[in-house]
Amino acid sequence: RSSLKGASDRPHLMFFAGTPNSCLRRSIVDAFVNSTDEDVRVFGAALPRRDFREELFSARFCLVPDGFSAISARLYEVMMHGCVPVVISEAFHPPFERVVDFRRFAVFARPGEVKVVHRLLRGVPRAQHAALHGQLE
Repeated sequence: RSSLKGASDRPHLMFFAGTPNSCLRRSIVDAFVNSTDEDVRVFGAALPRRDFREELFSARFCLVPDGFSAISARLYEVMMHGCVPVVISEAFHPPFERVVDFRRFAVFARPGEVKVVHRLLRGVPRAQHAALHGQLE
């Protein structure tokens, strides 16, 4: 098992892997699966468990598109691996929203911003990422 990597120990900007079984997932895969940017790690299929975990540990931000609901196991899995979640949703209603302020450890984007999400994430200063990541530890 890899140890939880700190904010500065994550070489890739962003990560997503999954089957393109929704319009939002399809737009993520279409936008980035053939990217030549080594910081952008997007796979249009599920990865073997070990590879998936290593990608989670190696990325600063992990895309969490909403699906049948705005909450999914992916959100918790991303958080457990110390990857700052990028919640892509029009209507995100997190669990315990009156108690837990998700803005302290997550970034939010709208589905229409998928094609530029990598640019938005590059604009997040390292200190801000470290603060978001610190809330996940």
